[in-house]
Amino acid sequence: MRAAALGCLLGGCWTSSTPPPPPVRPALAPSGVWHTEWRGTYVCEQGVTGLQLSLDRTCPNDAECRLTGVFRFTAAPENPNVPDGAYRITGTMTTDARDELVITVLPGEWLDQPESYESVGFTATSDPSRMHLRGTIQNPNCSTLDVTRVQPR
Repeated sequence: MRAAALGCLLGGCWTSSTPPPPPVRPALAPSGVWHTEWRGTYVCEQGVTGLQLSLDRTCPNDAECRLTGVFRFTAAPENPNVPDGAYRITGTMTTDARDELVITVLPGEWLDQPESYESVGFTATSDPSRMHLRGTIQNPNCSTLDVTRVQPR
């Protein structure tokens, strides 16, 4: 009995027949600004295009967050003739039943507009670790978006 008590003292004991509940992770943390940077590619009429997303999230409640940021595009190694460009974006972020991020973004004002380029919005969903976003560009001349979070890690 004394050895069992010593084991409980040193290693901890669980006396209930049910395991402890998993830690509670709020769907979206309210208040404060959360800044992330994402890099990858998207595909539109010009072909594969390099993409850098800067997203700032503000959450007034646990259900939905507001997003602001910049959609910055550039040439990709496999498509070196794409010009650089950038525009502001706004949108929303929620979570789905699997606690993955669901992001919907609308285009805003241009910061650097190449000739004959249109700004586009997108919808994307994260992986469970929230480190990768895959989605669809909302334009009939476009298809996919695929980015990985580079900051913060």
